Amino acid sequence: MKPNRCFEIQECVENAIRRTVEEFQGNPYDFFNEWDIHFRLWGYLCSRIPEKKRMVEGRGFCVDVVRPEYPGSPRAHYDLAVLNPDFVSVAAYERVEARRVGPSVRKEDEQKAKLLSVIETKLILSPGETTEEEILEDLGILTECHAMCKYLLVFSKKPVLNNFPNLESKFRQHQKEVRVAWYSGADNKLIQFPDAWLLPCER
Repeated sequence: MKPNRCFEIQECVENAIRRTVEEFQGNPYDFFNEWDIHFRLWGYLCSRIPEKKRMVEGRGFCVDVVRPEYPGSPRAHYDLAVLNPDFVSVAAYERVEARRVGPSVRKEDEQKAKLLSVIETKLILSPGETTEEEILEDLGILTECHAMCKYLLVFSKKPVLNNFPNLESKFRQHQKEVRVAWYSGADNKLIQFPDAWLLPCER
């Protein structure tokens, strides 16, 4: 892929993340579940990435590179993925769709820069005993992924940041490969790993 095209798409991805965080900051109570986060992200991505760059022709097919619930590791699907147009244009449809291929083929394709970006999200409605485990599971999914850019977005309406002291060390441990943004609506606090990667979005 030409560097400028990759950079342009990646700018759109981070802009979509910023817009979604800002929307949650403005009205966290309008987010009932994680699908609301996914919907906002998907909508901003589709509006920011020009259609001629989003829709890519392959070998006898044409697909949108922005994919919700995209098959990833054997454990899970990625909440949102942006495919590499160069991969889409030369790979067989079965490998682009990734529904009927084995884990070894998926890993091989990911190592060939199949994925530009992968986003995992978590909306904490009511913190429980498994909340930290679920967040760490999403972090583990991302660390195993071979996408060029990986993001973990955690949102909470209640002040729960201090409930999970062990997570900060894990986030810092992996901050070179996974960018994390955690916003708590109740205390209006945004924590980022690495620090300040989520700059104000362009209007």
